[in-house]
Order: sequence, then C-alpha cells, then structure tokens
Amino acid sequence: ARGQEDPDLLRTAVIPTFASHWLIRRLPRFRELHPKVRLDFVPYQREHLFSFPDMHATIRGGDGTFPEGVEGAYLTGRLIVPVLRPNADGITQPADLQHGSLLFHTNQPDAWKIWFTALGCPASDLQLAHGFDQVSQLLEAPAAGLGAAIVQRCLVGDYIDDERLRIAWDAEVINSRGYYLAYPFHRRLHPPLAAFREWVCREAQAREPPKQLSSRLSYQQKR
Repeated sequence: ARGQEDPDLLRTAVIPTFASHWLIRRLPRFRELHPKVRLDFVPYQREHLFSFPDMHATIRGGDGTFPEGVEGAYLTGRLIVPVLRPNADGITQPADLQHGSLLFHTNQPDAWKIWFTALGCPASDLQLAHGFDQVSQLLEAPAAGLGAAIVQRCLVGDYIDDERLRIAWDAEVINSRGYYLAYPFHRRLHPPLAAFREWVCREAQAREPPKQLSSRLSYQQKR
C-alpha cells in the first residue's frame, strides 16, 4: 500500500545508454548528498513508460511529450556533434564530412540533416551509410574507422577522454530529442524522488545551462 511505502527507496528505470555513459559516473555525488536514499534500478522497457509496479520515475529519450498525469523534466541530450577517430584527417570545413561515410542512429535518421542545415551546408541529397539501433554500436563504429557518426554530446565524454574519438567539427547543434526524467504526478513529493530530481537536473544543467541552449539556438537561426 502507498502508506507503507519505503521512505528511503527510489525505484527507477533508466535507458541503458544514458545510465552507462552519463548517470552512473555521477551517482557517487548523489550518494554523498543523500546517503540514506536507496536506488533500485529495475529493467528498462522502451514500450512501457512505467514498466514495473510501484516505480517512482524513469529516465528515457524523447521529445518531452508525456501522457496526462505524468510530469517530465528535461535533463540533457539535445546537443548533437559529429565524431570520428582521432587520426582521421581531411576535415577543413563541415561540408567535408559529406564526402565520407555518415553513420547514424536508426531512431533518428534526420540527425545529420539537422546538423548540416544548422551550419549552412546543403543537406537535401545526403547519402547516409550505416545505421545502428544502439548508441554503443554507433560510438564503436567511428572508433573502428567506419566513418563519422552524429551523436548526442553528453554521451561521448569517455570516448574523447580516452582519445578513441574526437569531435570532427566544433559546432554543437540543437536537436529535438533529449533525455527526460519522468514520474507520475502523484509521486512528485516522495522525498527520494524530490531529492533525485533536484540533484540530477542540477548535474545536467552544469553541462547544458538553459541560457547556453537559448543562445546557441538563436545563433543557428541567424545563420
């Protein structure tokens, strides 16, 4: 029963890509701030928003649209960048990337068009190469030399730090999709959820503050 709910438990499902490449490395900071909160990660299911009983929240990709009774908070993921292996050369302008193999996520085949268009490059006849349905595959492919991939900036930190990938052209472009924390409205005051929501939003905004997003969007529209 809801009245018997564990006051220290946060039960959540997180899209695996975001958990592996962004969230897990930051969780020690949450634990330091909220040592009594216990996190219970249940299996993530793309087809179901809240796939298990008594779930408090989920983190998933999307455009921020949720059904009635569900609140969502944008975290990160709208900024997209092209990446390739560090020893790749011949890129002196954004359009040079169109001469190579363009790798993409099958859920977002228009990401390259969005990026090229924002930088003023013709993109009506793009020839896409290989598509991948997992971000982990999409990151490994350019690291193996298959071409350049268009990915969310928040997911490539490890690859860049380890010098397995580099950003092909230093221009981050706004994409329509990102990662959101979603939770049932009636659970919004559950203390562990409230603490986690405040913390994870602050962590995300440290990399992607709203003013930065707005200024970048205005700049791209002016171009």
